[in-house]
Amino acid sequence: MEDSGQGCTQPEARIKTPLGPWRYTHAAAAPFDRSSCDNAAPLLGMPATLPGLRLYPAFVPALLRVWNRVSRLWRCEAEKTKMAGAWKSSVSDETATTSSNGEQRGHNPRRHGDGDNSCIYLDLAPIQGLGHNPYIYRISPTHLRATTSLPDFITLGVVCMTLNHRMHRIRDQSHCRDLTETYYRFRASVIRSLNESINIESRRTTDIVVAGILTLLLIDAQRGDSTGWRWHIEAARRIIMLRGGFLTAARSKALKPLLLVFLCILVIGNTTSSSSDLAIASPHCDELKYVLGQTGCAISPFQMCPPLLFVEVLKINRLRMRAVKHEPNQAEALQQEGYKVLDCIYNFSPEEWGETMPSSREDWKLLGNVYQLAVTVYCISSLQSLSVLPLAPSLRAQCISHGQLLRVLLEKALLSPRLKRFMTWPLVVLGVEVVHGVAMQLFVKKQLVEMSSHIGSYGPLMAKAVLERFWYSGETNWDACFDRPYLFTTQVSVDMSGIL
Repeated sequence: MEDSGQGCTQPEARIKTPLGPWRYTHAAAAPFDRSSCDNAAPLLGMPATLPGLRLYPAFVPALLRVWNRVSRLWRCEAEKTKMAGAWKSSVSDETATTSSNGEQRGHNPRRHGDGDNSCIYLDLAPIQGLGHNPYIYRISPTHLRATTSLPDFITLGVVCMTLNHRMHRIRDQSHCRDLTETYYRFRASVIRSLNESINIESRRTTDIVVAGILTLLLIDAQRGDSTGWRWHIEAARRIIMLRGGFLTAARSKALKPLLLVFLCILVIGNTTSSSSDLAIASPHCDELKYVLGQTGCAISPFQMCPPLLFVEVLKINRLRMRAVKHEPNQAEALQQEGYKVLDCIYNFSPEEWGETMPSSREDWKLLGNVYQLAVTVYCISSLQSLSVLPLAPSLRAQCISHGQLLRVLLEKALLSPRLKRFMTWPLVVLGVEVVHGVAMQLFVKKQLVEMSSHIGSYGPLMAKAVLERFWYSGETNWDACFDRPYLFTTQVSVDMSGIL
């Protein structure tokens, strides 16, 4: 199903923060009809004074009408039975296991017994072939009992995640309507619960609140409502700053895994944002290197970009941010830095990196080669878009050549159950590069549609819609593709192993 989704006119909401008035415009889309219940946009912002933080749920009348209707339905025994059946299949049988014990708990899984997570677990289990991953396991009743002390914004956040996964896997419009209404009902509970914790001074900067903010961000992105991800990122950044900054957080056992999620979302999210509207929360390169050094090479079920290349992506983002400021006498310096970044990317050896891995070294080498090509294309294309790198024929030829090779390696990687779910960002990069190649465009579109169903997320379908608009626009440069900040993450949950 290649439905690009149906959206509806969304309200704008404004809140004042210490950084001035910010605007959040919710523009949702989905592979099924959401017009009756999709007019909701949670805003996560700051009051006028620090260290206070506040969560603002901006629910429009349309959603309130849906809630009233759902309440009436739940008073009917037949509808209760129907929804219980939906819970049985979507939560009890599909709770994801990509984090810690506590993150995998929802109220309804405990009601329905064993809390088996076979569906999502089977999707993630092949990743274990890359090396032992402690964050992927089957949920047991013991796990569920251990989560009774967690706040609702964590437990119900995971319920929302499982509902999202279910909806994007089945793609059945009649069944999805019920699940969608239930999703927004529980999402509202997530917002209320998080707001309550943030309003208590002793809790507002705790590890669990950071995890809750990131959980809300990820379920919004998974649903396709990623336009507000920057609000959530900014809230998380402020808490990290209040806790001592990135370097201090990297030394904290509890915050370290949350910091990795934060950084990956931030850095990769900035690549698919306009250079005039990049998030300001990025750490400096030295800080990022320190964080990566503290976390080591631990295998994560989501973050598979080689650390050395990840640092170069951050450098490219910072060059883009500086380039739009049009600082006098900086053009030559920016160009030299751009070439230096390009050299560092070329000097990375996927073969040497793969040899350092505990198992499946050929898969790791393939992964390294894919990301090296994707980062190279991103570097050349995005920096040429801002004239940081010149529009030299040699650079354009390199970009074309790398794009062609990237397509060949992507075909191979997408056939691997171990690697497939890590290919969304490289597919997006290839999609920007093949603006004139119809055959390559068809390949990217097909793979993004399949990826959406495979991972149970709307993100790849949103990427497909953005790329199609770009291809038909007649524009060719990187910034023209992304009219606003987009987040196409395939991550659906956070690691709370250090908190519990």
